[in-house]
Amino acid sequence: MIQISTPLQLEPHRDMRQLSVLAKLPLVATAPGTQSIKSVLKEHGVDYHFATSADGHDSMATLADADVLIYAASVIAAAKNAGADLSPVIPFRPTPILRFLGRPLGGRQNVLLQAAVYRLHNTTISSNYNAGGCVVPTFDTLISRIDYAEGTRRIRSITVGDWFVDQIRLNLILKLDPASLKLRGLERRVYGWASAHVNRIAAEPWAIPLNYAWFKSGGQHQPESPGGFRKFRHAIRLLVARNALPGFQLELIGQPRSQALRISRKSFVDSPNNPLHSIVIERQPEPLFAPEIPSIVIPAL
Repeated sequence: MIQISTPLQLEPHRDMRQLSVLAKLPLVATAPGTQSIKSVLKEHGVDYHFATSADGHDSMATLADADVLIYAASVIAAAKNAGADLSPVIPFRPTPILRFLGRPLGGRQNVLLQAAVYRLHNTTISSNYNAGGCVVPTFDTLISRIDYAEGTRRIRSITVGDWFVDQIRLNLILKLDPASLKLRGLERRVYGWASAHVNRIAAEPWAIPLNYAWFKSGGQHQPESPGGFRKFRHAIRLLVARNALPGFQLELIGQPRSQALRISRKSFVDSPNNPLHSIVIERQPEPLFAPEIPSIVIPAL
């Protein structure tokens, strides 16, 4: 039988964590209905390829579903900070999970939370990512295993992969502002970029050309293709006008046909020593798309 330890008491403002790679890349879908996403992360001159897939199910996991992974990362990171053993097994108790994530409590929320777990369990991930010597997430699912209370379909625990735990062991994680969980869709995606890329110490702004931001958000066609990229560019302009990311300032820079999204920490924007020349601009890795990566099929529960 799986041994389940009681997690430490978590406080969102102190303990909320996310894997860096989940913030940097579209490993989950921005909206329901997406079947698969391929993406590339360039680090230290190496291109790491990722492929996530719903493997025949109606939809792969979404950003909202991935809040469950934020809870899992927070539990494991808290254990690490306390000097405890790191276990991939996370007790599944809806009320403390929903409370930690800032969601309403009640029966419908429990059902939605369980549905998110199933979608994460049915979403496969394949990659060659081994930065820092971490375990490679090859042919795994975003939640590796679900265990039930005996004789019921009530989820007792979820288990994440060794690769997930190893990311936390190597401190490849980010601290999140709980207010960010109120964001939805593309705005939530952009907050992930801000958390991952805008330097916390030097507070240098980070900028990304919109044609690359399209791919980084999960776009799977060239920006020149009609429809999708045009809508994406319009959505980015609306986000900039709204400017509601907790702790960050958004603006568009450059000419209309070659614009970039610039993200700064609000403390940096307000500083009298704001050196605009220090912007860090992310460049698109080449080639953008990974070769075909085989994946396994996880049967639906």
